[in-house]
Amino acid sequence: MAHDLRTNILRAGLTRAEVEKLLGEPDIDKVTFQEYFIGMCSALRIDFDTLDVYFDSEGRLVKVHVVQH
Repeated sequence: MAHDLRTNILRAGLTRAEVEKLLGEPDIDKVTFQEYFIGMCSALRIDFDTLDVYFDSEGRLVKVHVVQH
């Protein structure tokens, strides 16, 4: 599901408000990025993963990463 969001739904240029409408309130909200906890997606199920959404200075989406912590 995270891969599908990253490649098909969350497109560059979306506003912060549009991203929040799609994903809901972020777990961590900073000036340049939002972080959504998505559980333990890796094969080993040891560390939790997040969907990190990055914005430019105008609040437009520029990139999305799935990060294992």
